[in-house]
Amino acid sequence: MKIFKDKAYEVKSESGMTLIELVLVMVLVAILSGFISKIIYYEINTYEMIADRKDELQSARYAFHVMTRDIRQVLNPESIFHASVDSLRFDDVDTTMISYKYQNNEILRNGDLLVDGVSNFYFYYFDDAGNPLDDPVPDPTEIRVIELNLSNTVRNQTINSQIKVTPRNFLNSL
Repeated sequence: MKIFKDKAYEVKSESGMTLIELVLVMVLVAILSGFISKIIYYEINTYEMIADRKDELQSARYAFHVMTRDIRQVLNPESIFHASVDSLRFDDVDTTMISYKYQNNEILRNGDLLVDGVSNFYFYYFDDAGNPLDDPVPDPTEIRVIELNLSNTVRNQTINSQIKVTPRNFLNSL
């Protein structure tokens, strides 16, 4: 006698995933996604910080370029009319009046904006022996070297830049 099996009751042995395995995989994928998203966030934040730093350094470099070019062209020691920690006024070799002023986080050249977003900016002045001069300089004709100090703050990090400039026409008066 033959026994026929009803196909409706036949158990197939197919391999598959159980609900527990599926939930476990989902939890692992979620954990990995969390780690990967933190890494991506950190990398994007680092990129933006570097881009901001680059922009601030480029602004400082431009300001230094313009100011050193102008200061090197001071006509003679007698052509410096005012020298203080936050401002400088002089005539260049073309007898053009040039003035620099630091106020409200901006450096102005002849009243026009040269660079903004500056945290600190100072002029320091030195005589021919390298001694620092008082602020404001009582006798600007004693100035032989001018030091520029500029600080920018980018995302709580301070970037300091400094340069010393000797006007070209002062070399003959030493």
